[in-house]
Amino acid sequence: MRTVIAVPVKDEAERIGTCLTALLRQREVQANAIVLVVNNTRDATAAIARGVSADIGWGGTTRVEVIEVEFPPERASAGSARRMAMERAAELAGEGGVLLTTDADGRVPPDWLAANLFHLRRGADAVAGRAVLEPGDAAAIPERLHADDALECAYAAALDEIAAVMMPQAWDPWPRHTEHSGASIAVTLAAYRLVGGMPAAPISEDRRFFAALRVAGVRIRHAPEIEVVVSGRTVGRAEGGMADTIRRRLRRADPYLDDALEPALDFWRRLQGNAVGKRRLVSAEAAVEELAVARWILAELRVEAGLAKVATP
Repeated sequence: MRTVIAVPVKDEAERIGTCLTALLRQREVQANAIVLVVNNTRDATAAIARGVSADIGWGGTTRVEVIEVEFPPERASAGSARRMAMERAAELAGEGGVLLTTDADGRVPPDWLAANLFHLRRGADAVAGRAVLEPGDAAAIPERLHADDALECAYAAALDEIAAVMMPQAWDPWPRHTEHSGASIAVTLAAYRLVGGMPAAPISEDRRFFAALRVAGVRIRHAPEIEVVVSGRTVGRAEGGMADTIRRRLRRADPYLDDALEPALDFWRRLQGNAVGKRRLVSAEAAVEELAVARWILAELRVEAGLAKVATP
C-alpha cells in the first residue's frame, strides 16, 4: 500500500527541520511521499523544508512536496491547511492507500510509520496516536496544570476502561487511550473518503474528523504506544489549539475539565442502555464481575468528590 504523510505548516522555521527530519528517517518502512502545506507564513519555513528534504531525501524513496498557499482571513486555519494537505496526499496515495498526518511542531518516533501500519494491517481502519509535551517545555509549565491534566487523564482512562470491559472491540482492545490529536493520525483512503475527508474547521478539525469516523462505524485503534513529541509553547500557530489551552489555564484554572468527558452517572446510564452493554450485563456471573470492576474503578477515583466538576450532571 502507498503511504503519504500530510502536514499543515505555519511559521515553523524553528521546528520544521526537526519535524521533517524525523519523518524522512523512519526505520523499517519509508513513506512514498510527504506533503507540506505551508500557509499564511511570514518566515523561512518553506525554504528550510526544501533544504532539509534535499539534504536527507536525495537518496531515499520519499517524495517531498512543499505547497505554499495564502488563505483568505476567513479560511486561514490549521483545519484548512490540514484538509488541503490530506486531499493532495489522497491523490498521491491512490486506491488502497494510507494517509497519515502530524503537526509541524511534532517529532515522530523512528517507528511511527511502521507502528501505524501494524495496526491497520491487524484490522483497524484508522489509528489515533498520542501527543506528549517536549520535556523542556513541560518543565516550564506550573505543577498545578500538570496536576489538573493528570486528574483529567485518570478520569478519562477510568471511563474508557469500563467501556472496554463492558463493550470490548477486537480492533481496539485495552490498554488504549482516549486522545484524538492531529499530532498522530493514520487512516485508510477508503475510510477517509467515507466521511468526506478532513473537515476544514477553524478549530478542533482533528476531533471532528474522529467524531465523523466514529459515527460512520469506522474501526479506530487508539494505540497507547504511538507517541509524538510536540511543543508546550504558549504562543501557538493554530487558534484554539494546545498553546491556547495552556495559556488560558495559566491565567485561570478551567471551571470544567475537557468537555468531551461525560459526567460519570450519565456515562453509566448510557452504557447500561446500550444494547450490547445490556446483553453483557445479563450474562450471568461474568456480568456481575464486570459491574463490580466498573464500580470499583469509579470508587477508587472518588469521582463524586475529586472530580465533581465533571462527574455530576
